[in-house]
Amino acid sequence: MGRDLGYVAVIAHGLGSSTVSGELQVAKQGVEMLRERNVEFTVVSFSRPADKELAEKARWVSPFRISRFDKYQRVLTVLKARGLKPRVFLNYSGFPDSLSEVAPHVMYGGVFAFLTPSKYTRSRLWRLYYYPYKALVMRHLDELKKAKLILNSNYSAKALRSLIDVDPKVIYPPIVNFDLYSRSFNLGPREPSVLTVARFERGKSLERSIEIARMTGLRLYLVGSLSDRRYFEELRERSRGLDVVFLPNAKTAEIAELLARVAVYFHPTEGEHFGMPIAEAMVAGVVPVVPRESGGYELVPEFGYSTLEEAAEYVRQALGVSQDFRKELRMRVEGLRPENYRARLFEEISEYL
Repeated sequence: MGRDLGYVAVIAHGLGSSTVSGELQVAKQGVEMLRERNVEFTVVSFSRPADKELAEKARWVSPFRISRFDKYQRVLTVLKARGLKPRVFLNYSGFPDSLSEVAPHVMYGGVFAFLTPSKYTRSRLWRLYYYPYKALVMRHLDELKKAKLILNSNYSAKALRSLIDVDPKVIYPPIVNFDLYSRSFNLGPREPSVLTVARFERGKSLERSIEIARMTGLRLYLVGSLSDRRYFEELRERSRGLDVVFLPNAKTAEIAELLARVAVYFHPTEGEHFGMPIAEAMVAGVVPVVPRESGGYELVPEFGYSTLEEAAEYVRQALGVSQDFRKELRMRVEGLRPENYRARLFEEISEYL
């Protein structure tokens, strides 16, 4: 495959971000899919991509990185893509602008945040912030019927069907560090402790992890990129007197070491459309305790909670699971290797090339 195919426009608003996120990692897998098949592409991001090689193939809205207004960065990035004439758009930014008028439009990702519990539905201030974005989405619902929709979980697909009559395909996102975390799998004794991996930002509800530490008396490791210093300090204050270890901006190798040691993973974020750390924990044989109201519940329904009291009980139970159950957790996510994701996604866009 080569230049005679035209090119693919990959839209990912966060390519210029210095913050690591699961969404960004998945978008980069879309780029890798095209590279390994020698398909020409360009990328569209809000700010100049941090990756120098990508920057040479990119168009961006702003020369400056901005850490706020994520939803509106998505809108501007997708609007920027309208000036292109690709063979197909591969949109990771989620905003359904009328790109199908220009070329086939493939959208991959989660569902709109107003359709599931999130910070945008729990707080009046966040609802006010989100309202213009929601209004823009509602004006573009027809595009959801014209585009090819690929969602990251059945939970996302069900939520979208509550808004509009569509039948999206579901492809779970890839575990980018599958091989590394797989080496953390072991059936030996594990430390009776709990791990949570998430960005330090209010929307992730990390105070719930601290409450689990309080209710169970277990050591908690809180790991994630530091995006909200004030919230981080509030969490440290809330954890006084508890056995909580904070590891902001931990390296991937440090996370792998923790996955080889801890017994339980606790996911605090209700309404999350998938939750990559849940799947990453399963690769290493760590038992996840997850909200029933989330995409992660599809992976481990045995340990899905609705209340923190229920979650604390499941954490205690997870300490004593059998070796066979840990093996089964590992097998459930075997298909989420990144090369499998790239192959399945290429099947979906190849009809347009």
